[in-house]
Amino acid sequence: MAGDAEIRGLIEQVGIPLIHRFMIRRYQLKVCGFISQEFVNALAKKGIEAQVVDSGQHATALVTLPSGTWNVDLSYAQFLCDLNEDAEVAAMVDEIEADPWKTIRYSRALAQNGEREALYHGSNDDDLEELDGNDPGYTGSLGWGLYLTTDPDFAKIFGKHIYEVESPVPDELVAYIEPDSYDCGNDLTFYTPGSAPFTFEIVDRKTSKTHRYSVLGDCDEQVREGLRKWALEGFAPSQELNDAGRTLPQAAAKHVAQAARAVLKAASEDARVDDTIDGLIEDMAEAGVDDASLDDQVRPLLEALAEEIEKVADEKIAERLGDEIDLSDLSATVSEHGYSAFFISGYAPGDEYVIVDTDYLPIPVTK
Repeated sequence: MAGDAEIRGLIEQVGIPLIHRFMIRRYQLKVCGFISQEFVNALAKKGIEAQVVDSGQHATALVTLPSGTWNVDLSYAQFLCDLNEDAEVAAMVDEIEADPWKTIRYSRALAQNGEREALYHGSNDDDLEELDGNDPGYTGSLGWGLYLTTDPDFAKIFGKHIYEVESPVPDELVAYIEPDSYDCGNDLTFYTPGSAPFTFEIVDRKTSKTHRYSVLGDCDEQVREGLRKWALEGFAPSQELNDAGRTLPQAAAKHVAQAARAVLKAASEDARVDDTIDGLIEDMAEAGVDDASLDDQVRPLLEALAEEIEKVADEKIAERLGDEIDLSDLSATVSEHGYSAFFISGYAPGDEYVIVDTDYLPIPVTK
């Protein structure tokens, strides 16, 4: 989605360098500050409208762009100001440096200065006075609810008559879903062109526990294959395998390290690991390694390595993807975690605001 790319680009250009400078000042100069205000000041120099707002726990930045208004939360770095021990500061700096995006939050703002942003609904009915929820019943839907959007042009896709409403759902009961999407070469669903599989997190309102879900559809196999290389970055064999490698005859040992790298490379690329091992055994035989060592020690060691690699990859991918659900389960999942509506953008063209709680339906049409 263009809007998502716009805000991410701005954070990449202004926010992340600001975080780095903030960390240096705190860690080396023992000087702190207010990062949301500094972010707003930096944007003002670029002619971008922004203001600091109180989110209830800490200050965030409200940024107005052509794509809409966005809440940007850089406050994780601000927590550096609350630490006194150098070791604690250093640990948090290392965490932020490793991947600053894990410490940054942003979402589209649906209310500004107490005034809610208008939402739109497209319908082929020309005389509606109120809007109610329903189950669209088509492949590609998000489940039961009243479907709205911040974009009237997007609403026209679903009906030539456009109705404007305001959501009655309090903001604290709205789940802002930020999809981490994947490229699988195809649409997530045939009925939603341009859609992509995605992972998202949601915080349960009762337990405050974060849950992770993935909507993969027909892209399940492609997504998992695409994550294998990521899952095996930094892989190291277990101590047990290392110990077994040290017991190999010298003639075999000098080939095994290279063979292990070849097995890891094949697994990362989702190639046939068994064929790779067969080829490696043949190469070592030609290099003069005796058959007994190859059959009794080298092959079992490489096969055990392949199994270990597979297990590590599967576990890391499963952790990253969380629980897999169907796209049509999204409304029910949001409701189960205590929310009455959700807003999602970035996995497909347009954005969608869906009210899933009958306590807030139907709602009157304002225009």
